[in-house]
Amino acid sequence: MTGAEPQEETPQTPGFVAQLTAYSNIIAPASVITALLFYFGYLATRARFEYFGVYLDLVNLSTPDLLLYGSDVVFVPITLVAFTVLVAFSLRLAGQWLVSEPRRDTLSGWITLTVLLVAVLLLLKALVGILVPSVSREESPGVTPLSLTLGALLLRYSASLWQTLAARRPRPTWMPPREGINVGRYALLSLIVAGLFWAANSFAFVYGNGRALDDVDGLTKRPAVTLYSHDLVDDPPQGVVHTVLPGKEKFRHRYTGLRLLVESDKRLFLVPAPWSPDTSRTLVIENSSDIRLQLVPPTPG
Repeated sequence: MTGAEPQEETPQTPGFVAQLTAYSNIIAPASVITALLFYFGYLATRARFEYFGVYLDLVNLSTPDLLLYGSDVVFVPITLVAFTVLVAFSLRLAGQWLVSEPRRDTLSGWITLTVLLVAVLLLLKALVGILVPSVSREESPGVTPLSLTLGALLLRYSASLWQTLAARRPRPTWMPPREGINVGRYALLSLIVAGLFWAANSFAFVYGNGRALDDVDGLTKRPAVTLYSHDLVDDPPQGVVHTVLPGKEKFRHRYTGLRLLVESDKRLFLVPAPWSPDTSRTLVIENSSDIRLQLVPPTPG
């Protein structure tokens, strides 16, 4: 018999898998958060331009431009997530302190029941807003989704308190199977995440409309755009003054009273100033050699 053949060394796969998992735990949430921030910025920017009657797909903004336009709305989802984590952590600390002393079990039981009732009421409110869309549309933005998030969070909190109190009873109390507990935890986590998404969407649209109103208020403070065109612009927006320049061969038509909303894909989106949501319209002009722009700085004061 020959000696024992040397065993082939195998790579340390467990360590490699653990390291890969650790990296994925960092990279995957970062990628998801970046995608979510881009999505919320897109929603706010879309609502901002739709106020002027402009579809965001028609503007055809580049990805960097879209990120810049939506950069001022990213604090909404960040604040919601951070606030939810802070509330969950505070509730956990309060619950640990509450159940740390067996003499407070009676008080803990009443608090658990109160939290459970509040959670059920919030979830019922969210269920009404989901099943009756007119309710969620007419209420203040974010009420239904935040009710869903807080209701699921408080339900999870009350279940944790009940498990701790039930373990101290002298007689064994019925406990759901571990599989059922895990399913319930994942279901509540899904409700919390869904509520945060929904709330952030609502706030993104509201914030986009608010930015559009700020744009309207600041139109007169922007540089005025004087448009010189070779061809006649049919039916210019109300408030735009058209003048035919005699003796001009190329730029015969002059249009004043305009402000630049955005420029993208060789097109100019011009709006009259002041803007009226009932009568004003957005003028879309191709930025070509047939036009000439003159920018006039706003009058101080």
